[in-house]
Amino acid sequence: TTNKDYYIISGANLSLINTTNKKIDAFLSFDGEIKGAAREGDTLFIIEKRSGKQWQMITINTQARSVKKDTLVWPLESDLIKDIRYYENSLYVAEKFSGQIIKYKIGQFDKPLIWISSKSQSKIKNPISVAIDGSLYLLEEEGSDIIELRGGEITRTIPLPPGILPDYITTSVDLANLY
Repeated sequence: TTNKDYYIISGANLSLINTTNKKIDAFLSFDGEIKGAAREGDTLFIIEKRSGKQWQMITINTQARSVKKDTLVWPLESDLIKDIRYYENSLYVAEKFSGQIIKYKIGQFDKPLIWISSKSQSKIKNPISVAIDGSLYLLEEEGSDIIELRGGEITRTIPLPPGILPDYITTSVDLANLY
């Protein structure tokens, strides 16, 4: 959001909702399938899968209302993106079926980094949510544990109390806890 504007992705369209004048305007139409989005400050990052193996990163400056499109290289066979988070000039993309995190430095979307080590990846099953505060936390689909990683390696597993089955986690460098 910026000022009183909101952006909403619906199907193949990004709409701008201005609460001041109560108007909804079409902002951008997509040719492909939206696989995920993240926001950092005044910037929206949208991953679009186009036909075949063509991907792009759409970067939108919400203050200037400008759009930049870059080719994005997707390094995995599977592509069920569950969460995207921004942290220190990088995007971290959680892919569910591979149990992998793909790291992209901003502006280098053609150079993906498989972030989780092969040793740690074998212990991760179906991540559905990511939170980052220096450590990266993964919530798995079964929801019984949160896995903490640093540098692509598992540092600890945080068991959740019985009966607690979250589907989303969050934190930041400004928060003292994981929520």
